[in-house]
Amino acid sequence: KNAKLENENADLSGDLKSTQTKFSGEKAAHEITKKTLSQEQVAENALKVELERVTRINEKLENDSQEVLDVKKE
Repeated sequence: KNAKLENENADLSGDLKSTQTKFSGEKAAHEITKKTLSQEQVAENALKVELERVTRINEKLENDSQEVLDVKKE
């Protein structure tokens, strides 16, 4: 009876260690994913700012071009 309990205890200890190892791996992967997501969000925000800047420049160029065309028509 005592040997059976010791075997069960050993089995459960092994299962616990295996689960802890798996959890540690999952936790590390989760941290990497969080860091990658954060970096992607920073890059996305920088691209949005750059897109807004380029859009403003494009609008100004279009307005300037239209003004040049209007002057040539006169």
